[in-house]
Amino acid sequence: MARRQQTPEVGTEEQPGTLAQRIGLTEFRNRLTWVVRQVISGERFVISDHKDFVIAVVSPDDLRALETLEDRVDLLEAREALEESDERTPYAEVRKELGLE
Repeated sequence: MARRQQTPEVGTEEQPGTLAQRIGLTEFRNRLTWVVRQVISGERFVISDHKDFVIAVVSPDDLRALETLEDRVDLLEAREALEESDERTPYAEVRKELGLE
């Protein structure tokens, strides 16, 4: 059975920035229950298939944190775009265009 590897390096070309354990797809399939238990206890996994990362397995808390981060980035980008544009569309017009009235 293949040994799982810790991936302490962050942001190399060959892998995404991660401190997750890396295991192969076959080992993931064979040890699914073990992986789930590890994730419940706080571990993160990246699953690879022929050296390509294909999936990440993280806890619901990590997923929520990632979604919150994405929302903040989206909000910052929207604010920047708004500051760069003089064009404004009234809220009522937007609702009408979207068929919400």
